[in-house]
Amino acid sequence: MFLFKQYRLLQCFLLFCICTALGCGKTKMSAGIYEENPLTLNNSNLRLFNLSQTDLGIIVNNTVLARLKTHILDEQQVSALGQLLFPEGMWKDKTSFSIPNTLLDKTGGAYISMQGQNGNSLFKDTLLMNDPVNPRDIYLLPNGKFASFNRNNTPPTNPQHFKIRIVNMGDPASKFNAGGPVWLTYADGSQVSPVLNGIANGQSSEYAELPYGAYQFKLFAGSGNADFKRQLVTDKIIYAYNGCMPGVLPQEGFMTPVRTFKPGGVYTIMVVPSFFNYDVTCNGGTSIRETHIANAYQVITDLDPGANMSYARINAINTVPGKKIIVTDNGKVIGEGALPYIGDLFQTKALSCDYQTVVQGYHKIQAQDESGKTLAEL
Repeated sequence: MFLFKQYRLLQCFLLFCICTALGCGKTKMSAGIYEENPLTLNNSNLRLFNLSQTDLGIIVNNTVLARLKTHILDEQQVSALGQLLFPEGMWKDKTSFSIPNTLLDKTGGAYISMQGQNGNSLFKDTLLMNDPVNPRDIYLLPNGKFASFNRNNTPPTNPQHFKIRIVNMGDPASKFNAGGPVWLTYADGSQVSPVLNGIANGQSSEYAELPYGAYQFKLFAGSGNADFKRQLVTDKIIYAYNGCMPGVLPQEGFMTPVRTFKPGGVYTIMVVPSFFNYDVTCNGGTSIRETHIANAYQVITDLDPGANMSYARINAINTVPGKKIIVTDNGKVIGEGALPYIGDLFQTKALSCDYQTVVQGYHKIQAQDESGKTLAEL
């Protein structure tokens, strides 16, 4: 009997040690903050944008994701999930995040509280509801209000295309004459799609489908059409401004970046108020700096299809003087029939390339003259 009791005590001791080491399957708690492996999380259909023009702290369903310090010695007790989403300890202005499903309550709701730099609470128990069928983008505006638009996460109908839209959350009275409806064009000023024309402030356009590839888009303001002297800026471009001269300078000729849009991808061009700093020292006087808030835009990826392993793009150019050449890919003509010598085509503006999308793999390229004689083969 004594040996049996000792054996039972030993079993209990070993079980206690194992449970202590492995946690016996219970969720770990740290200083009262819910912890979960952030690498295993998936996102809900609620995506939030901070357009409040300030950095924020945020709590979702009592889980602290970001907390601003009111004193340098403050302890930022945030969850492991918050540390992943906001490594800088705050929800930075002009950034976005999607609420993970693990933070939603049983009804799919998310109670959100946010706090600004000076400690003032912008929202108290604001309820957002996740819809598994209809993704939503929710914009926190400088006036403390929300604006919400549906988002389309479905790939384009043509797998060789991408989808793009405009969301204009800019200030209609923006500095530098950058307010009002906006119009998307190609680099030469030609329109991209009718659905991307004249998108008013506080509105979202429909999605346009375009062949995938690299594009240099430009965005202009204008009341009845694109005004090419009212170009909006993006990335590190700043508006033309001289504080020592009266009047608004023309905003034109900005070289926007060339971006690659993947096949199957979905994108949003978002117009938001942004800060611009200028040195307006006049006539060699004391250094003076000014900060202005004006509309600018950024490109956001709504759906990233991953690396393109399916398609490539082909364009043919004839560089042989005095000959017209037909180029084929697996027997299919590239371009519009016989290509004239490129030197005979130079005009006052750049020529657009007629790219064709092909499936990646083995391709036989042939160049023939107009009689059908093969000049080269690869």
